[in-house]
Amino acid sequence: MKPNMDVMIENLVEATMGQKGSAREMHVLRESLRALVRFAKAEQLIEIRTSVRKLTGAITITEGRRKAKVEALVRQGQLELNSGEHCQANSSCTKNHQK
Repeated sequence: MKPNMDVMIENLVEATMGQKGSAREMHVLRESLRALVRFAKAEQLIEIRTSVRKLTGAITITEGRRKAKVEALVRQGQLELNSGEHCQANSSCTKNHQK
């Protein structure tokens, strides 16, 4: 953690516990606050990544695998497009099925 975060946590512990808290209580509070800071940072990072994916239209792992599989099948000739759709979309089609 950044030093200024440690100072802020110490100030919160002292303000909350003062002189009446035991060393153990102060330690538990200090570590709880540090855990909350880590949790908040992780949550913020997840939100940022989600926003970036939405804005950039990034392909997820599953979508990428699915797309790669279809492309591989097309390259191998195992997946044929409907001949009518194919020829309409590709006027330079040289396959025998073109009318």
